[in-house]
Amino acid sequence: MANAVAAAKTSSMLTAEITAKIDPATGLYETWLSAGSDTPTTDDDVVGGGVFSVTFSDNVVEPDPDAAPVITDAERHGTALDPTMYRINGRRVEAASTANPASEPASLVDLVFTANRTVTVRLSHILEPGDTITVDNSLNEAAGLRLGAKEDKRKLEPASLTLGPVSPPVDRTAPVVEIVAVPGTTTFDILVTEPNILHSEIFQNAVQGTNLADFVKVQFHGRNATRKATEDTVTLTAAETTDLTAPMKANGRATVHQRYRITSSIGLERGDVVIVERKAILDRGGRGSPLIRHTVPRVKTNTPGPTGTGNLEVQSVSIGNYAHGTQAKADIATDMDVLAKATGIASGARGNDWRIFGYDDRPNATTNTNAFEIDVAVDTTNQRISYTISQALPVKADRAPTIGDLAAELVSNDDFNANFALQYENNIRPTAGKGTALTATAPAGVAFTGGRSSVGVVVKFNNAIASLTNDGTDLAVDIAARINTSATVPDVVTVSLLAPDNQVHISYTSASTLRLPARSGFRVIAAGVATGYADTTDTPSVDTAVANIREILNSLRPDSNIKP
Repeated sequence: MANAVAAAKTSSMLTAEITAKIDPATGLYETWLSAGSDTPTTDDDVVGGGVFSVTFSDNVVEPDPDAAPVITDAERHGTALDPTMYRINGRRVEAASTANPASEPASLVDLVFTANRTVTVRLSHILEPGDTITVDNSLNEAAGLRLGAKEDKRKLEPASLTLGPVSPPVDRTAPVVEIVAVPGTTTFDILVTEPNILHSEIFQNAVQGTNLADFVKVQFHGRNATRKATEDTVTLTAAETTDLTAPMKANGRATVHQRYRITSSIGLERGDVVIVERKAILDRGGRGSPLIRHTVPRVKTNTPGPTGTGNLEVQSVSIGNYAHGTQAKADIATDMDVLAKATGIASGARGNDWRIFGYDDRPNATTNTNAFEIDVAVDTTNQRISYTISQALPVKADRAPTIGDLAAELVSNDDFNANFALQYENNIRPTAGKGTALTATAPAGVAFTGGRSSVGVVVKFNNAIASLTNDGTDLAVDIAARINTSATVPDVVTVSLLAPDNQVHISYTSASTLRLPARSGFRVIAAGVATGYADTTDTPSVDTAVANIREILNSLRPDSNIKP
C-alpha cells in the first residue's frame, strides 16, 4: 500500500481541459444569466457575460463544504476555486467574495460550481474569438499548495485555450416595410421587420427623422378633384420605442421590430397611395428597404349574403416553434436541486412529467457506515431518474453517503448530462454543502415542477381588423381549446392587436405541452371573432363588418419566425 501511494504521488501530472461552448442559436460563445442559472427563469433575466468550464483529470481540492454559506477569498486559496490560477488574455479572474457577483469589478467575475471535477467560471464580459483562457497553478505550487485531492498531491500541468472563429447567422435580408391603412382615418401605420436596424429616416434618436417628408408621403386619388391635386406632407405621431432593435410584444404584432404611426392632414380614402421611398430604413449590412407604394384598399364590408358567406375572413393561422423558457427542477435534498436543461428532452413544460426515485438497499440504512455503492439510471422513455444505495462487498468500514457522492454519480451518466444539471442551493455556497447526508426518497419519488413552455400563433385576416370580440379570448380558445387559465398553475394567453391591422398575434404559455396548440389536428374559427371597418366612403355606406363564416383548417401552418 505504501508503495502504491508513493507511486501515485509521483505519477503523471494533473491535467485540465478547458471548454467554451458556442450557442447554436446565436453562433457566438455562450453567456450566463444574471439570475444565477444558465437557463432563463424570469423575464428579469439578462445576459451577464461569458462562461467557460475547466474539467480536471482527477479529483481536486475544494473548499470546505461545511464552512460559511459564502466562500471567502481565504477559503478559495489553494483550491480548485482559487481565482489566481485562471486568466483571460493573461489577466487574472477575481473571485466574488460576497453573495452578489454584481459587486465585483466590472471586467471580472466569479467561479461558481464544482461537480465531477468541473469548475464553471462566469465572466462579466463576453468571450470573443482570439481570447486566450489559461489555467496555471504554478504560483500556488511554489508555496506548497497543490491541487491533488487528499494524499494525491500532484502538480497541475498548465493548460490554455485560444478561442477560434465563430459563424453567427448572416443577415442577408433587406428591411421589410409594410403599410397598414384603412379609409376614413387620418392615420396609418408603417411596420418594419428588421432585427439589425442601423438607420431610420422615419424615426431616430427619440425625435422625428429630419428627412421624414422626403421619405414618406401620401398621394390622394379619391373622387374629389381637390384631393387629387394634393400631395400631403405627413407627420410622425407615435413610435413604439426608441430602441429600434426591440421586438414589439405589448402593442400589435410581435413579429415586427418597429411600428410607426403617421398622421395625414387629410382623411384617407380608398385609392389613395401611401409612398415610402427607397432606403428609408437601412440595416447594418448596408441594405436598404425598397420603394413601397401602398394603395388604400376598399374595405370588404359589403352586406353579407347567405349564411356562410362574407367578406372579412381568416386567411391563415400559423404557429411557431415551442420555446421552453422556464425549466423544471426537483429538490432531491436539502442543499441540491436537479435542473432540466433548456436543450434536453425534459426542457420547459416537458420536464414536469419527470420524477426522481431514490432507494437505500443497505441493512440498517440510517445508521450504516460501511462502504457503499451508488447506481444511477435514467429512463428517458418512462421519464424517471433513479439512484440505489447498496452496501459494497466485502463489508468494511467507510462512512455514510452524501449529496456529493450522488452528484458525482449523476454527472457521470451520459443521459443525465445531456438533459439535466445539478445546482447547489445558494449557487455560490450551500449552507451544508456536499456533506449533507444522502437518503432514499419517498416511495412516490420527487417530482419535477416549475417547467413552462410557450408558443406563438399568428392569425391573418384578408382585411384590416377594428376589434376582437371578448378581447380576443374567443379567437384564442378556438385555436387552443385545451388551454386552461384556471389551472393550479394558470396558463397565460396574451392577444396582441393594434388596430388597424390584418394580423393578430397570440402567445400561449402553459405548464403542460398538451394544453398548448399543436400543428396537427383541425381548428374551427367561429363566426364573429373579429370586427372590420365600415366602408363610409361608399354610397350607400355599409355598417361595420363581422367575420361571419367558419374557417376549418386541417392543420396550423409552421412558421419558425413566429415567437411567443
